[in-house]
Amino acid sequence: MNFSDYEFTKDVNFSGATFTGGANFRGAKFTGEAYFRGAKFTGEANFSGAMFMGRASFWGAVFMIEANFSGATFEKTANFKEATFSNYAFFRETTFTGKTDFSGAKFTGEADFSGATFKGEADFREASFLNYAFFRETKFLSEVYFTGAKFEKTADFKESMFTGGANFSGATFTGYAFF
Repeated sequence: MNFSDYEFTKDVNFSGATFTGGANFRGAKFTGEAYFRGAKFTGEANFSGAMFMGRASFWGAVFMIEANFSGATFEKTANFKEATFSNYAFFRETTFTGKTDFSGAKFTGEADFSGATFKGEADFREASFLNYAFFRETKFLSEVYFTGAKFEKTADFKESMFTGGANFSGATFTGYAFF
C-alpha cells in the first residue's frame, strides 16, 4: 500500500486494519487525527518524514517487520502504548511535540531513538527493550519516565539531554547502560 507523500486532510481511522506487505506512508501529512489503534503491519511500515498535525494513536499496534518513523513529526499526542515492535524500530531524528506514550511497548528488535526530540512528557513506563536501545543524543525537554522499564541488552543514552525530570525507578538494566 503506497500513501507516500499523500496528504490526509481529514481524520483517518485505520484501527484494527491489517496491512499485508509493505505500508508506505513516507512523507505523508496527516492534518487531522490519525488512528492506527490495534493495526497490524506484516511488512515494512514506513512513516519516515511523515507529519502528524493532530493526535496520532498506534495503541496496541503490531509491527512485524521494520517500523521506520525516522524524521517524522508529531505535533500533538503520540500514543504507542502497548505497541509491539517485532523487528527494528527507527525513530531517529523524530520530533515529538506533545505528550508521548510508549508505556508497556515491547521492542523485540533494536530500538533507535537517536537524535529524537521529546518536547512534551515522554512515558516509557514498563516498556521492554529486548535488544539494543539507542537514545544517543536524544533531547528530553520535559519529564521522562522509564519507571519499571526493562533493558535486556545495551541501553545507550550517551550525549542525551534531560532538562525535565528523569525517572528510572524500578528500571532493570541487564546489559550495559551508557549515560
